[in-house]
Amino acid sequence: MKTGKCLGTDNIRPEHLKAGGLPLFKALAVRFSRYLSEKRKPAAWKKSRTILLMKKGDPENLSNYRPITLLSQTYKTSSRVVLNRITKDLDMFMSREQAGFRRGYSTVDHIHAVRQLVEKCNEFQIPLCLAFVDYKKAFDSVERNAVLNALDKCGVNPSTLISSGNDHGLQHGNQALQRPLLYHNISKGVRQARTSR
Repeated sequence: MKTGKCLGTDNIRPEHLKAGGLPLFKALAVRFSRYLSEKRKPAAWKKSRTILLMKKGDPENLSNYRPITLLSQTYKTSSRVVLNRITKDLDMFMSREQAGFRRGYSTVDHIHAVRQLVEKCNEFQIPLCLAFVDYKKAFDSVERNAVLNALDKCGVNPSTLISSGNDHGLQHGNQALQRPLLYHNISKGVRQARTSR
């Protein structure tokens, strides 16, 4: 858990959880295990708050802001638990070429391989065509059912799968620009503040 982060929807910081030490971790482990076995999560974990951070450029242009979704710290901690449970199952289904967001892999290795490929093709005068795709707002276009189906095909434990599915059900969010804060439903994309490796 990184410290010094904004408060989430539960008004808990990572520092609070760390200060609780082993007794708190044990209590949370019992609670998280119960949520997994009951295939449910607290309704509060489905709430988020979105704030806008200025990137650069004209402050009047909304596209110059980056939305950041603040989630419950206890939700993010439980997500880490779920991720740790399914990591081994998922790693054996991924090819060596999948380097992004994986422990022990680096995109730097792939950049080096591409450079070598370009150099050798130039050296031996072999035509080469490369395509690089950068999806704008890629996380907003994820088909949630496709993610759940892929997890199912990888043999993820059904209770964990249902737990993951709860993340992608009805979510409620608000924007910090609204006064008073009004919650609205979020029906697509993935929760970008999710724990990743």
